[in-house]
Amino acid sequence: MDIRRENCVKALEQLEVSGIGEMLGVYCQQGAFLQLEEGKITPAEFRDYVRGKSARPLSDEEIDTAFDAFLVGIPVARLHALESLRCHYKIYVLSNTNAIMYNQASAASLRKTANTAKTISTASAQVLRRAWQSPTAASSRP
Repeated sequence: MDIRRENCVKALEQLEVSGIGEMLGVYCQQGAFLQLEEGKITPAEFRDYVRGKSARPLSDEEIDTAFDAFLVGIPVARLHALESLRCHYKIYVLSNTNAIMYNQASAASLRKTANTAKTISTASAQVLRRAWQSPTAASSRP
């Protein structure tokens, strides 16, 4: 999955959320962003934190959409590479995504890619669909 940090920072700044640039570092996250990624806080607790940093009231959907701007998409060429590797190796797809990103457009984008990419095999598309239909560990608090 390609990511673009500046998209998320800009989207949250447009929601008048302060201090985002410091928490969304170039190489690692800090504060509530890191805690969400590590499963130490729930999506609701994360959203409440973001609301506390904003100059105006925010809905869950506004926060989720802005946070999801971090993710750009998955190039079909990567799916081709995985498909060719799976002919010779067992392939496991791991992700450090969190419950918000899983439930937002990132998952929908990958499901759409898996459903509509006519250049990948049906078996590969089915594997991707199954992976994105199963619940994530990040969706429950440890």
